[in-house]
Amino acid sequence: MARPPDATTVLAMLTDGRFPSGAHAYSAGMEQAVAWGDVDDLATAESFARGRAATSATPAAQCTAAAGAIATRAGPGRLTRMLDALDVEIDARTASRAAREVSRQQGRRWLRAVQGVWPEESAVRAPRRPDGRAVLDGRHGWVVVGVVGGRLGLGPTGTATVALYELVGTPLWAAARLLGLDPVATTATVARVLADVGPGAARAATTAARRTGDRLDDGGPVDWSWISWATAPLADLAAEGHLHREERLFAS
Repeated sequence: MARPPDATTVLAMLTDGRFPSGAHAYSAGMEQAVAWGDVDDLATAESFARGRAATSATPAAQCTAAAGAIATRAGPGRLTRMLDALDVEIDARTASRAAREVSRQQGRRWLRAVQGVWPEESAVRAPRRPDGRAVLDGRHGWVVVGVVGGRLGLGPTGTATVALYELVGTPLWAAARLLGLDPVATTATVARVLADVGPGAARAATTAARRTGDRLDDGGPVDWSWISWATAPLADLAAEGHLHREERLFAS
């Protein structure tokens, strides 16, 4: 009997360039960076991806880990309120309205993709509000990845790995399509950047899960001020500039 695929691997595949919910449809600002002339080869594409990871890896790891802890340890009523609050925190840390809308669009697409892969798996069925509405409808992508990862038992490091793979892989795979880059060299670049930034993201995720879990256990309100406020102004500008392009290959 074939061994079932590792959940972390499957979730990562749903965010990469081979799937419409991932880098096949999104460039994370890379299309605009190429249009501006800031990226024109693999070296400059790697610099762009490293910049995105340097500013976003920590909050991505923290938010996915927090969402995973909420999904596995909060009661139905509190789960909704805490995910609402976490969504607001991500909004506050995303200056570009276009980027916020894309994040929620990705969240919806990732959720549909996950439910298609595990249609009978109760662990990934979207939790419901008291009125029957799905709790994850319209959530930010990081929240969806965190909740699904938590329900699949990935743990904070596993969900952070998926988020980091998307952060690094999305712009680099978009660059490969836009510039005709060597796919083998691009793959090596993705792996190299992940190896460099992965350990720090894993530490951030572990700490975030512990902090969230501690507050869930004592019943007190969760103070989200510890989530990193690191931002990438050029990425926000790219998102806004891309929104007004007449010809676009990617949705972001």
